[in-house]
Amino acid sequence: MFSLVERYFGWLQKDNPTGDVQYYPIIKNNYQSEIIGLYLVGDITGLPLLKFATKQGHEVISKIAQELAEEKATTQAATQVTTQTDYDVAIIGAGAAGLSAALQAKKENLKYIVLEANRIANTILNFPSGKLIFAEPTTITSPSILPVTEATKEDTLTAWYKVLEQEKLSICEGAKVQGIKKNSDGIFEVLIENAPSLFARKIILAIGQSANSRKLNIKGEKLAKVSNKLYSPLDYQNQNILVVGGGDSAIEAALALVETGNNVTLSYRQERFFRLKPANATKTAQYIKENKLKAIFNSQVKEIHDQTVTLIVGKKDVTLPNDVVSK
Repeated sequence: MFSLVERYFGWLQKDNPTGDVQYYPIIKNNYQSEIIGLYLVGDITGLPLLKFATKQGHEVISKIAQELAEEKATTQAATQVTTQTDYDVAIIGAGAAGLSAALQAKKENLKYIVLEANRIANTILNFPSGKLIFAEPTTITSPSILPVTEATKEDTLTAWYKVLEQEKLSICEGAKVQGIKKNSDGIFEVLIENAPSLFARKIILAIGQSANSRKLNIKGEKLAKVSNKLYSPLDYQNQNILVVGGGDSAIEAALALVETGNNVTLSYRQERFFRLKPANATKTAQYIKENKLKAIFNSQVKEIHDQTVTLIVGKKDVTLPNDVVSK
């Protein structure tokens, strides 16, 4: 695992400057955290790609199934706590990693449950309509039966729903986990909002970060025209739109908004784009050259007003006409 992770982070940082430090949890062998019995997979580990997530979800359950079998074979602890334990494993999050873990848990005949605070595949559901999902890295093969191929958001969800319908997994949507406690007997208690606690011998945290709202902490951020998610570019036409950011998500939103006939500006604090998918980089360069898209580098949003937005560009303030801000 670690050689793969090291190669991935090496690829991310190669020839690229770092920005703000993003802290991730410490993970030991086989996805286990510093708390024995608590595992982390998917976006929370700093590996946001879907193929990695499905691979991790599959592998962590294989490891847990082996551990549980060894515990039953070597001690009487499993028999003693059977009446106190609802599940072998509780999986928190129903994204790519969580769903992959659930599929493998069912195959391993484990007693499991998936707790999802929102909806199944919530992050993908919030992608722009028609967004192309990439099956990167192409050199990695996932053993999971949850398909990750180069396809649109809609086709990906259709393929996933087909698998879920066939497998009939145990998933609770709208189950907001408020806390996790490890009791003295080694069993985890999962505290759920407006519902009884449940108990599990192992916990998998498969929560994502992509759906978390980014905060600019500036005047005007709470205006109705400021959006945290672009649900559909077709909702906007002939408008002045500012997209904040320079990663693939921001770029894809900007490109989609250009294609629906908007006047789109990208505000990015770096001096150039880094680590973009090749298709995104090519299309962005083309649109900038054709004056369909404007990119303002070394900039950050200072204030948002009803009909304008002010950026700090270098040491100067620049005010632009604006109808919508996407961040």
